[in-house]
Amino acid sequence: MGGALAYSMEHHGHYLIPLLGFATAGITAFYMFRMIYMTFFGHARDEHKHHHAHEQPLTMTLPLMILAGLSFAIVFAGPTGIESIDHVMPVKWFDHALEGAQKEMGIAEHLSPEAEAIHHHAHGLALMISLAVAGLGIFISSITYLKHLIKADAIKKWVGPVYTLLWNKYYFDELYLGILIQKGLLNFNRMLATFDDKFVDRVLVDGWRDATMVVKSFVGKFDDIVVDRIMVDGTADVTAGGGWIVRQFQTGKVQQYLVLTVMFIIVALFYANLGLK
Repeated sequence: MGGALAYSMEHHGHYLIPLLGFATAGITAFYMFRMIYMTFFGHARDEHKHHHAHEQPLTMTLPLMILAGLSFAIVFAGPTGIESIDHVMPVKWFDHALEGAQKEMGIAEHLSPEAEAIHHHAHGLALMISLAVAGLGIFISSITYLKHLIKADAIKKWVGPVYTLLWNKYYFDELYLGILIQKGLLNFNRMLATFDDKFVDRVLVDGWRDATMVVKSFVGKFDDIVVDRIMVDGTADVTAGGGWIVRQFQTGKVQQYLVLTVMFIIVALFYANLGLK
């Protein structure tokens, strides 16, 4: 906060960043004490759960204790040594380590004397403003949730639309789920599913399957009728028939062979005589 306030003081017109930071500090203090009052003060909303509540095991509480200890400013702002014997000055170890890392990375900040004065004044001012706004947040939370001088329900009704907007987190979830997810991605997914079902599955996959079955049926019938029956079985039948006819002339009788020879000679002479004429 001190750095943001110093930047706004050096560059006029940039007060929004520290203002948002101080507002956050006040709201954080308000809601933290609201949580404390609603948890540890007053009557329990559910007596059964209240009586059966128990402490968490050490595996849960020990990390919380360590983090709580590290949350104290003295851990990061405490002195780590003495710069020289003549001039005693406590050095904040966290700032010292950060400056060393910045020097190694080449991003160390060299401030002019005026800027150093502004930063020194801004850090003190930021501390006082932070304490003031945090105290204001604690005070408002106390009179609202501890003393009940301010009725939270009455304020909720008074700022009804604002409360509804904040309670619904600016309707970010509804916009995200309704527009981006349901109307955006889900519709896109449905379109892809329809395309996959109608075109990929039915046209490409099932269509190629049906076309393959038609070609397979045609090739199967062609193989059965033309190749097997006509070419293979037909050739075999012709060969077998020709062999049967030839076997009829091969009886092993010499007289039959002489008669057939004379008949072929007569036929040959007859055709030769026709050719001479």
